[in-house]
Amino acid sequence: MKIISNTNHWFIEQCKSFSDRYAIITNEENLTYDEFKNKIISYSKFLIKNGVKENDHVGILFSHRYEFYILINSIWLIGAIPIPLNTKNNSDEINYQIQKADIDFIIADDNFSNMIFTKPKIIFSKNEIDEINFNNDIIKINNPSFEPSKTALILFTSGSTSKPKAVVHSFINLFNHVSSVEKEFKLSPDDKWLASLPFYHIGGFMILIRAMLTGASVIFPKSLKHEDIKESMKHSPTFSSFVSTTMKRFIEENYTLPKTLRYIFLGGGPIENDLTLKCMSKNYPIVKVYGSTETCSMVTALIPTKINYDSVGKPIDASTFFKINKYEEKNFGEILVKSNSLLIEYYNDEKYTSEKIINGFYKTGDIGFMDENGYLFIMNRREDIIISGGENVSRIEVENALSKIPQIKDVYVFGLQDETWGQIVTAAIVGDNISQDEIKSKLKEKLAAYKIPKKYFFVDKLPKNELGKVLKNELLKKLNLSVD
Repeated sequence: MKIISNTNHWFIEQCKSFSDRYAIITNEENLTYDEFKNKIISYSKFLIKNGVKENDHVGILFSHRYEFYILINSIWLIGAIPIPLNTKNNSDEINYQIQKADIDFIIADDNFSNMIFTKPKIIFSKNEIDEINFNNDIIKINNPSFEPSKTALILFTSGSTSKPKAVVHSFINLFNHVSSVEKEFKLSPDDKWLASLPFYHIGGFMILIRAMLTGASVIFPKSLKHEDIKESMKHSPTFSSFVSTTMKRFIEENYTLPKTLRYIFLGGGPIENDLTLKCMSKNYPIVKVYGSTETCSMVTALIPTKINYDSVGKPIDASTFFKINKYEEKNFGEILVKSNSLLIEYYNDEKYTSEKIINGFYKTGDIGFMDENGYLFIMNRREDIIISGGENVSRIEVENALSKIPQIKDVYVFGLQDETWGQIVTAAIVGDNISQDEIKSKLKEKLAAYKIPKKYFFVDKLPKNELGKVLKNELLKKLNLSVD
């Protein structure tokens, strides 16, 4: 790895070393680091022209395009803070995030031009940006000096509550994460990283940062559709990151991965043992990883063997520590992690920050244990999160939306195992004179499409204990579903 000083804007440092090497690879065009730099400067002038200034919070609602990579760096060059937004969210959900993170501007591409926001919106116009001459001194970029401790990113994540939290990371956090991954996997400027995950998730965002800090290339598929991902394999990636759903499709298709692939990081939720074994049998170079937005992506890694394939591995470097808050008379409990890439805070939420970070350890909410050899095992994910196709869905949020439909008297939302999606959002409903199609239609006004339940059960009542909590196992038995 080319160790940069981390004392100047990253793209400026890397351009000095790799000006003629490709930073961006697509089906239509490739950009060298020098061309990458010029576009960053042009985009910065475009943003300044539209009123963006130092310390502004800039929301990015953008399709899976290489211009996102340029925008992030142009925002940093101005000294503003990027906040990638989930492109699957509806206007209400995005407006909540605008208020929560004090967003000053929204940058959206043409796909989102009809959405109504509560803050000024800048519609991305490639033609207008291209008309700005980056050598034109009419628009000055008075960029502040680079400060590693400054906030580099605010990223929303689904937690165990009904509303997402805004996680704050500094440049040091991002840099430390890449340094840890480099030591474990020997990253190189010759690497090609496939941008195979959404950039509004930490796993997708950090693909860009790993490439940036090592002087490597990023391959941008036309979209994140399965066929477009496969099409982009012709560019010979050396690293990729996938969720279970993608790997299952590769296996079903008996797909031959490029021989150039050194590693496939496999995460985004629980990895079924059967899937791991199938990947091993096909000699797919998978690495099981465990992490979260709060930990700046992976904090453990495992190249699985027949002995340890059900683990998520060991810490990726010596700065990462785990401890288990064990339950009484049990060898397992809540997993806590300390890392030099741990979040700074939850934005504008001191109370929640103090609840989740205790003496430097982040309380993951996940349940597991460590064996005598230091391997971490995950027993359960957060009980209130359903992970479907790599997307985190708060079941509480879905329940709240369902409860607002007058015909629904009671509801319980849960994840049901599914071969394609890992889990699907499922609802058990007590209601009068309402159909599944009517429910879906009403939910479209309240929730993003991926949060709307795919399966429904209509019951007379939900089994509950004396405290009013739904007895999930009893409900599953009543529905003739398997009990975990």
